[in-house]
This record gives sequence, structure tokens and C-alpha cells, in this order.
Amino acid sequence: MLEAINVLLKRNPELRFDQLLDIDSLISEAVKLFQQQTNSKDSYTDFYKLPITLVGGSTGYMIRAMKNDGTDGNMTTNTNICKIS
Repeated sequence: MLEAINVLLKRNPELRFDQLLDIDSLISEAVKLFQQQTNSKDSYTDFYKLPITLVGGSTGYMIRAMKNDGTDGNMTTNTNICKIS
């Protein structure tokens, strides 16, 4: 999880955190994305069983959750805000 954040920040140096990172919220958002795409009945259990890969794994969902646009997030670029918490 933290490695995914590290990769995102290294690849996008214009991004930065303005507030504390809420990991629980980030995981919840990734699980929601996973559930929407798979219609899993036990989304948390199934999510935690995913391989740690970018394509088809939990890392991919975590990256997408970090990059979701929102106006209440705390990861910002110069003018855009990416949802983190």
C-alpha cells in the first residue's frame, strides 16, 4: 500500500499531501472500486486475497482510489485536487 503511494509520488512530482493521509479511507475506496467491478459478495475478503500487482491486483485498485478526483481530498497538484481521504 505504502509502496503504491511511493510510486505514485515519484512518477508525479507535482502531487503533494496537504493533510494527513487516511489509509483506512483509502483502502475503503479501493475496496469499493473492486466491488463495483467484480460484484463480489464479500468484497473485503476477496480484495485482501488479490495479488499485489498493478494489473488485476490490489495495487491497481489502490492507485485508482488515490487518483480519483474529488473536492474534499488532501492530495493536490497546482490547481487540481485528487481524492485521498
